[in-house]
Amino acid sequence: MIWFSALVFLCYAPTLFSLAGSGARTRTWGPGFFVPLIAGWIVWRKKDELLALGAHPNWPGLA
Repeated sequence: MIWFSALVFLCYAPTLFSLAGSGARTRTWGPGFFVPLIAGWIVWRKKDELLALGAHPNWPGLA
């Protein structure tokens, strides 16, 4: 799994760095850096509830 993550990162690295550079230069996208942090904090706070849900397939999600 680690090698796959590394491969995906290498494939998308130029795009990610370009987006990060654009976000750092413009005031409009500046707060966008906080979105993953806030989303991670919310998931961390609700991790017990999320783990209790369990994982089950959702076939319509494939469409």
